Amino acid sequence: MSEIRGSESMMGGFEPVKREGLSDQVYQNLRRMIVSGRIAPGAKLPPERELSLKFQVNRGAVREALSRLSENRLVRIKQGSGAVVNDWTGNFRLDFLTDLVFVDGKINFKVFRSVLELRELIGPAMAGYACSRAGKAEIAELEKLGRELVSSRNQPERFQQLEYRFNQVLARASHNLAFEFMVNSIGSIYLENAKIFQLGIAPLLKAADKYREIAQAVRDGNEKRAKMLMNDLFEISGRAFYRLLENGARKQKESKDGGRG
Repeated sequence: MSEIRGSESMMGGFEPVKREGLSDQVYQNLRRMIVSGRIAPGAKLPPERELSLKFQVNRGAVREALSRLSENRLVRIKQGSGAVVNDWTGNFRLDFLTDLVFVDGKINFKVFRSVLELRELIGPAMAGYACSRAGKAEIAELEKLGRELVSSRNQPERFQQLEYRFNQVLARASHNLAFEFMVNSIGSIYLENAKIFQLGIAPLLKAADKYREIAQAVRDGNEKRAKMLMNDLFEISGRAFYRLLENGARKQKESKDGGRG
């Protein structure tokens, strides 16, 4: 049986939780520790009694959280043996991304790059499908958001919120549930780490008119133009994000090299 990786680090991850939604908070805490690698595959979780003391909750909340982990195939529970962590990578789900982008307060550049690449792939596709599937209400909302984005180009924080909402509506207008799920999964990372993502938003402020043009292309059913405009937007923001990745990776390498010296 494998030992828990970095036992001291792991023990520091157990934090008392708020009274409401106890089992959900215990579940989220344990899931984050498993997916981030703080608890390694093959490691045995502490018994229910010990977990309830660490989280300062009742055993029922812990039991329910463990059951959810088992349902999501993050752990396997054996009668009399407790819960053992599975190798979850074979059962990867998009909502795990939120636990992988930041580990112990540090950005995971490989995962961050993966999020950007996924974003670049689905954006033009969403716009294309929306051209033939969007309803009147969805088109009206896209046009409204397009106008608001243009008028908010001097308000980065508001622009950022509207930009995410625009992508949500565009995903809904594509009438593709997978796109909606992906946008929502990426969105939780996007909004929770808004300041970092503002580095990619800054160049978009100058290109705000493109959102209005995308809405018009969707209204007109112009698939080629909608996809082209969406691709342009992601190229603009992508360049800023990739510079962030390159700088971060370089600093990380310099820090490691300095540590060896």
